[in-house]
Amino acid sequence: MMKITKIRKRKRRNKYKVFIDNEYAFSLSKKALDKFSLAENDEFSQQEMASLREKIELFEGEEALLHYLKYRFRSEKEIRKKLKTKSISQAVIEKLVKKFIDYGYIDDERFAENYLNDLLTHHPQGEYLLRRKMIKKGISAKIIDSLFAKYVTKEKVQEMSDKLLEKKRNSLERYEDRRKQKRKALAYLQRKSFPYHIAKNSFDKIFTKD
Repeated sequence: MMKITKIRKRKRRNKYKVFIDNEYAFSLSKKALDKFSLAENDEFSQQEMASLREKIELFEGEEALLHYLKYRFRSEKEIRKKLKTKSISQAVIEKLVKKFIDYGYIDDERFAENYLNDLLTHHPQGEYLLRRKMIKKGISAKIIDSLFAKYVTKEKVQEMSDKLLEKKRNSLERYEDRRKQKRKALAYLQRKSFPYHIAKNSFDKIFTKD
């Protein structure tokens, strides 16, 4: 049998250290400690302890994910990355991911659509940079292609380019030489991954509309 010989609160975190047979075994949160009613002198078989440890991992992983998802939706890649920082075993990570997918808390298509629309509205940039950010979040090429076909139209790309250059207009107008204005404007938009013809359209529209 395995015996819990000591439970001590950690100094700098809201965690408790559990000692089994006088050796440190694992740490857990106060909520987990209360939920599983652990106390000194409790005894477990090896099988019971293994089952308990997995239940604690599942509980604490779920608590961490619910807090992580409190403020915004996350991609599956982000979820997996977060769980790995919690020192949770791969087997438990797989169970948690499956559970959260089944509950609808992880849905890469919905996440990707929300994320893309946020980028289009608040962080305008060209297709290459948009796609790169989506890939970084772990969104599949299939989902990205589908969303781009729906939302990232030629008209939308031109609109974003125009919007960015309009914000840049005052700083560019300090250059009296129109050729320098154009060179700076096109370079700026191309760094944002807009194609040359889109950037040129924006410049011609904004700097000749007066």
